[in-house]
Amino acid sequence: MFQQYDLIIFDFDGTIADLGVGRVKLKEELSEQYKAKVEYLDAFLDALPEGQKKEAYTKVMQYELKGVDNMVPIVNTINIIRSLSGKTLAIFTTNTKAAIEKALEMLDMSNVFDIKVFKEDVVRHKPDPEGIELILKKTGFSPEQTIYIGDKQNDVDGGTRAGVRTILVSELQHEKVE
Repeated sequence: MFQQYDLIIFDFDGTIADLGVGRVKLKEELSEQYKAKVEYLDAFLDALPEGQKKEAYTKVMQYELKGVDNMVPIVNTINIIRSLSGKTLAIFTTNTKAAIEKALEMLDMSNVFDIKVFKEDVVRHKPDPEGIELILKKTGFSPEQTIYIGDKQNDVDGGTRAGVRTILVSELQHEKVE
């Protein structure tokens, strides 16, 4: 499946591992704190005035860091990643850098990815293609040379908007690792 691609981009949460982030409780706390209904976390964060973003990001990071301790690796995806020698590997996630770096360290995968783009690295979050486009720019690969693997519709939408082939991690469940 991956032979024709030079750049393989992975989402993290739900794709490489399931983070134990209590998103419902986090959204409730943010809703109460900012007196606004938080349905979609990234859209909420994107809409906050600059002065409030740092405080909200700090709360999200605290939840995510706590959640990493309860992380459940997705073994099939990890095995596939480890089999992709010679490929340029990247992560594009809307999770915070601190949480993902900690998770990668716990998974002994800190040095596996050539490039990582986190929540803090983009202005517009998924399904906006900004993060994928940033990776393409930094690596010099074209959309035709790239595949993006995620677990949610916003991953598919973002990859499609960036012009890269995009698949859900569930499609990899039966993929053979060579």
